[in-house]
Amino acid sequence: MANLPVDQFAHIWQTAITRFEAIAGKKLSDLDLKNIDSIDGLERMIDEKSGDVIEFRAKRATLFKVMRNAFIPVELLNNVAAKDVSSAFPPSALMVLGFGRSVVLGRDKHIQEAVDRLEKLTSSEDLLVGAETHIEVTRQGRTMDRLAAALSESQIEITQGRVENLEMYNEVITLLRNTYIGAHGKVNAREKAKNTLRPSVYPQDTYKRLSEDRLPGTGEWILEEKIFKFWTIDKKTPVVFIQGMPGAGKSFLSTTMISHFTEQYPQGVQDSAKVSHVGAKCLSYDDIKTIGSAWQKLFVDFFIENDDTDSTAILILDGIDEAYETEREISLHLLQDLRLEGARVCRLQLAFIGRPHLFDAIADAFDIDAILTISVDSIKNSDDIANYIQSSIRRSRNLRRVSKELQALIIEALTERANGMFLWVDLMMRELKHKNRQSAIREALYKAPKGLDEMIRHVLERLSETLTVEDAQDLNELLIWVTRAKQPLTLGNLDSVLRYKSPSGEGLITLESLLRKNYASFSLLVREDGLSTVDLLNSNMDDPFIEEDNHGTYDEHGLKDTEVSFDSNPDTTGVTFCHSSICEFFRDESQGRVQDGDGPLIGVDIDSANTETLKTIMMLCVEMEMQQKAPQRHHLHGYAALHEYATTHWNSHMRDADVSKASVEDEQTLGPLLVKFCRDPSVIEEWSGSCGYEIWDNVNVSVLRKWLDDNELLSLLPSIDQDWIKSTAKQPGSIFVEVGKLDARMWLQDNDWRPLACCWSVFNCPQTVAGLALGSMDQGFDGPHIIEETAEWVGFIKNALWHRRVAQAYREGSYLDEAQKHYEIALRLNPDMWRTRTGLAIVAGNRRDYERAIDLYNEEIEVIQAHSEEESAEKNFQLALNMKYRGRIYSTLGEAEKAYQSFREACVADLDNFDTFAESLSFLESENQYHELISGTKEVFQGTNMVGAKPYLVKFTSTRDDGYKDIFFSASRRAARQTGDLSYLVENLRDAIEFGRHNQHDITTIMLEMSLADIYHYERISSDRAVRIWDRILHMSTGSLNYEMAIADVMCTQMIAEYYLAMARDTKGLKCRQYVSRLENMAKSKGRLRQSYNLSRATMVLGLWYRLNEQPKEANACLRGHIRQALQILSDDDLDNDVEAWQDLSKVLLLAGDEQNTVATFQKMY
Repeated sequence: MANLPVDQFAHIWQTAITRFEAIAGKKLSDLDLKNIDSIDGLERMIDEKSGDVIEFRAKRATLFKVMRNAFIPVELLNNVAAKDVSSAFPPSALMVLGFGRSVVLGRDKHIQEAVDRLEKLTSSEDLLVGAETHIEVTRQGRTMDRLAAALSESQIEITQGRVENLEMYNEVITLLRNTYIGAHGKVNAREKAKNTLRPSVYPQDTYKRLSEDRLPGTGEWILEEKIFKFWTIDKKTPVVFIQGMPGAGKSFLSTTMISHFTEQYPQGVQDSAKVSHVGAKCLSYDDIKTIGSAWQKLFVDFFIENDDTDSTAILILDGIDEAYETEREISLHLLQDLRLEGARVCRLQLAFIGRPHLFDAIADAFDIDAILTISVDSIKNSDDIANYIQSSIRRSRNLRRVSKELQALIIEALTERANGMFLWVDLMMRELKHKNRQSAIREALYKAPKGLDEMIRHVLERLSETLTVEDAQDLNELLIWVTRAKQPLTLGNLDSVLRYKSPSGEGLITLESLLRKNYASFSLLVREDGLSTVDLLNSNMDDPFIEEDNHGTYDEHGLKDTEVSFDSNPDTTGVTFCHSSICEFFRDESQGRVQDGDGPLIGVDIDSANTETLKTIMMLCVEMEMQQKAPQRHHLHGYAALHEYATTHWNSHMRDADVSKASVEDEQTLGPLLVKFCRDPSVIEEWSGSCGYEIWDNVNVSVLRKWLDDNELLSLLPSIDQDWIKSTAKQPGSIFVEVGKLDARMWLQDNDWRPLACCWSVFNCPQTVAGLALGSMDQGFDGPHIIEETAEWVGFIKNALWHRRVAQAYREGSYLDEAQKHYEIALRLNPDMWRTRTGLAIVAGNRRDYERAIDLYNEEIEVIQAHSEEESAEKNFQLALNMKYRGRIYSTLGEAEKAYQSFREACVADLDNFDTFAESLSFLESENQYHELISGTKEVFQGTNMVGAKPYLVKFTSTRDDGYKDIFFSASRRAARQTGDLSYLVENLRDAIEFGRHNQHDITTIMLEMSLADIYHYERISSDRAVRIWDRILHMSTGSLNYEMAIADVMCTQMIAEYYLAMARDTKGLKCRQYVSRLENMAKSKGRLRQSYNLSRATMVLGLWYRLNEQPKEANACLRGHIRQALQILSDDDLDNDVEAWQDLSKVLLLAGDEQNTVATFQKMY
């Protein structure tokens, strides 16, 4: 065999001797091994000394082979790239083995010292034969192929696989350890177990490093999680999955858990039964050298199938998402042994920590649909992040010297933008602390940090490694649209995109599940009700912490969680990236797409993405093929939403796309689409309604001409289209002439579009063609003559419809005289035409000619009723509208009976006219007509609540008009109290809630639940139930971006706070202090760092409590922030928010007892 140079061998050998003697305390000369000068000499010496070791002769060839292959790389390892060494062989194959040894042996100090010496000795021997290098490569890496290729270039041949090398290495180590044991006498049972198990020091080293880096208190929130507490005490639920996106701090969380359990269950106290079990079951390393055998003998035999002991073990398994998929599958398959039957309990508990895509693999291992799951997200780790930021500022020489204002800005900016990503904050702090100027720090605060790209690319590489080509194409399509979207897209939008791009018109069966699990490293789904993925997963399981309601009422019907299997409402569930830096990565032209080996490309080529999205947008605007591809009704609805997006944002996508970077194929596709987009009246009708009069913008003209005037695109078009484009060159805006013609028809020859908006569009058409600057419709016309001049310019016949539509434009512009003139002309031309008398009646009502208005409404009703005996939606709507307007006039005149009758007729005429229904209830309540109110409510409910149909309350509440909903629920509740019909109202609310929960009416269900809670509370049925409902909604609203959920959050906070205040005032002693403490917890910001008062309604209520109990300092602390916030709003340039600011300021001043300024504030408002 080839030898190393003598000098190099001597140097390595002398280093090994020195380390051996330092650790073992024994001179190597005593073993007669010192005079060796080459590898061959070492082989000869070993052969000479092997006569007394029979087993060794059988293994001699193996020993020589491993020494050849393991020792020679010491010489040549410097030629191998360091990155290849550090990225080879993950520790997953030894994960269970290493952990099992630690569980069995514990942390006995005496044994630990001996083991440490033994480990040092074996480490020295490892260096002696080159195996220490092999361990480092085995421990760290993943790229065996690259390392093998590098070694082969130096003519070093390693032909054995990872498993064979590991076995040979173990044989060498066993031999050396046996030599050491033979020299020191017999070992006791624990030492024998240690020698058999051979625990790895890598997990302990990692734990030590993370523990040293972890700040005190980091991750302790998990110890208070209900799911975590339940997992620790429930022996029939052995597994919990703790998921989080990359960089969320999951490993630090693992360290927190290990520290917690180490303190709770001291590891220095050994269980002799464990050691005896190892001694009896594991006679040699061969008994546990595979994962399966180690799992069976070390865990299953002792902790699961052994009924003679009550010992338990907790395994924290972090980073399993980084293991090879095949190895992970083998390991997870073993977990089926934890599935228990009957009343058996499991003494082995596992916590998996990893990315969300592992959920299915873990659940499949247990053959269940759901497992206990905890999410590491921004809601939970935000305080840890804030703590880390402040600590980093204190430790940085530069940052602790900047101004307090800049320090506060750093904390605020990083905390707000972190969105739960620890890694992002860490990378940002690394950059900031090296800045030497405050201006550079401010600038860096809003730039992406270096190093984050590598993490994102790593995630994409793993996906490239595992996804099929077809799945990768779908993922890339999703990434493109989420990256380039001009507004948050919904699940329905993305499903429609995939269907539209699919040749078969099919979407993905489990799109939501893929986004919530497999692609959760960068995707985030936001439901209207704020429920997160983990909330939905855990809703499949019985929550042991919800108090059972034994009264057989609402908690058994309305609030009981139904089974959820990721069936969120696709039309209201938004999809976005979980962190802004991910979107920035995909938008970066320099990043492109990522590939792992021969795997498919994953990611976004931004130039190609811009062109591809534009093509799809144009196809959606121009073509109707999607309707044939989506035969099911709900798919058609999803297409309609995507079509609306396309017609609204086509110009923005066109601005993004660069015609110079488009391929010939792209231009061949886009050219005809753009021409049809501008010239085809039927196509224009599809998209121009979404743009409205805002289409008349010279920017829109220029962005379209950028493509139409491109010479290459022009050359690909038919000659007729080329001629049209060239004919519009002198007047670029003339490409929109067909839009102006359509708006003119929709104004003067149709009933649907708003007349004044159409008039403005027609007015701007010649202005745009001439290239003139346009004004704003909000500023109005220069005078009423512009409306008629514009109508006459179009050149249509002046029939009855023409005059009525001109009159409507005048009325919308508040030109009542001109409106009345044209209404009267229309009436003369066609006395039977609907809406003419209604328009005249509205004009009369505005002039307070009430008698004339009532006569006109009555005439209109007669005309509509006489027009046709057939029922139609339009007929019912017009009847209800005129009856409601007539009822308003009667109410104004004080004729209550006629007003009530008119409102009632309106409700009967059109049951789905919700504003009419609410307005009639409001009128009845104002007149104290409670029996009529409840009677009318029952009549509407009975007329609409057919079996299987959507309950009226669901339809009514989903109208999204808060004013009408407030009127209905408050009026009906008070009327039901007066008439004794509360149980009837509660029953209908419960039925509506149950329907809403089963049919994806998320926000509607929340609103109904709040109404039910109001009945429970205000009608004194059960305030406890009301508080449980409010508290549940409050926790749901935390993760929601929906406006109505934000309102629900404010209202629930206020209701709970007022309830605690009332209870504190009605109780004494300990009970009183408990309610005050709850109120204080609501009023203070979460976390250890920010023990300041927040700006919620709870703080205002707490301030009142402090003032009433003569604690002025605390009261001022609670209310000061609200006053400051109101004054800031009043000082800005936005006048629209001033009314709300004055209202809030008056409330705070009143709670503070400042009557003088409260009165002054009300005077300012009114």
